Amino acid sequence: MKFKEENRSLILRKRILALLLAAGILVTLPACVSMEPCENCGRTPTKGYRNDYTGENEYYCTSCSSDCTFCSNTATRHYTSALGLIIFVCEDCYADILEFNS
Repeated sequence: MKFKEENRSLILRKRILALLLAAGILVTLPACVSMEPCENCGRTPTKGYRNDYTGENEYYCTSCSSDCTFCSNTATRHYTSALGLIIFVCEDCYADILEFNS
């Protein structure tokens, strides 16, 4: 009899843990993906990037944020230009920009 009670307790603990994990995933999912339209093309889903010029978030889809603006390599960084535009760049172009601005 005691063995059955321990099994029920273990099953209950596993169910509670599964519910907590599911709730945690549902709470954090909106932080990763947004349904705001892309600033460039209007598609969704998008990811938010902070515009340091305006202080607001702007949203870009994967297609519009994956290529370097200057050389078309894979973009790994972004920055806000002096014109207030978010620019996506690769590591090499970012290093060149930092060197140019120093």
